[in-house]
Formats: sequence, C-alpha cells, structure tokens
Amino acid sequence: MKYIEFKNKFADLPIINISTIKSIEKNVISLKNNINKWVKKEYLYKLKNNLYILNKMDRKIQVNSLFVANNLYFPSYISLEYALFYYGLIPETVYEITSITTLKTRIFENILGRFSYSSIKKDLFWGIKTIKDENNFNILIATPEKAILDFFYFRYFRYKKTETLINFINKNRFQNLSQINKKVFKNYLKKYDDKFKKSIKDFMEIII
Repeated sequence: MKYIEFKNKFADLPIINISTIKSIEKNVISLKNNINKWVKKEYLYKLKNNLYILNKMDRKIQVNSLFVANNLYFPSYISLEYALFYYGLIPETVYEITSITTLKTRIFENILGRFSYSSIKKDLFWGIKTIKDENNFNILIATPEKAILDFFYFRYFRYKKTETLINFINKNRFQNLSQINKKVFKNYLKKYDDKFKKSIKDFMEIII
C-alpha cells in the first residue's frame, strides 16, 4: 500500500489502529515496513504499539486528546486532576491527561502529551458520563462527584497522607463546589468502605 492510498483511506479517522488493518491487509510484512518508514518521515506519529495518527497536514479532522486517552488504554475514563480542571473545581491548568482504568497502572508519552492511568477495582469503576468532542465522537469522563472521590481515593487515602484532609483540600485549592450534587455525592460515597468514608468526613461537612 502506498502512502497516498493509506492517507486517503484513513484521513477521516482520529486514530488509526494498525492491528485492524492487518486483518484485511494481505502483505502484513510490507505494511509493517511501510509504517516504520512513514513514522521516520513523520507522515505518521506513533501513540503506542499499533495506534497511530496522521500528521496535521494529511488528516481531515482534529485529534482530541481526551478521545485519544479513552482509546489509548481501554477501558478507561478521564478523572482525577484533569477532570477537576475540566469542571473548574481546581484553578490550575492541567496538561497531563489523567484517567482511571481497571487495568494495570500505566503511563504513555507521545506526540500528544502525557497520559497516565490509575488502576481501580472493578466495583469502583463507575460514575462516568459521556461528552462529545468536536468530531462528535464519544468521550468518557467522570462526573464531577466521582472525579472528586477518585482524587481523594488516589491522592489522599491510598497514599495514607499524614496531613489533615483540610490541609490537603486547601493545598489543592478546591473551588466552585456549589456545582457538586450533594445527593449524588452521598449516594456515590455509600459504595466505598468505611475507612474511606471516615477519611473524607471533613470534606462532607464542607459541602453539606
């Protein structure tokens, strides 16, 4: 397959999954060699094994990094610092796209940036909603309530912080907490164990 043929065939896709192409491509060795050659020439950019994007000049649609995050490591959803930033719950701009997964904890770095994935138990893999990107593709992201719970669970509770929760909250400069649905938050919290509930008791008093 020549590059112009490859480009015309996949210019409308945000991500190109080479493993899918291999299933319909007769000469897999030739395809692999071409992919490596096109990456060297920067016609393609490698996101991870078998996942690529076309260069800006050749792709017809914009690549949304949040959509990439969902598909780079599946299943996963956007949460933690990036989701808090997305909802305006913390003031700082967050550049690393942070996600939750039921798979092993992983970090990927590529042309689009840094993508980190924190591993959670399957029974806590919920509290997710769907938003649309500029291409009308689905993106999975934590609800504001679940993003906060994920943040406390991974950044405070799991690390057994010796500082008080109030200091932790002040340090991270939470804001706009009025948007948190208290009923939803309480219902979510019921699904956690008693140790975690006790650890964030002070935060409950702030938002109630």
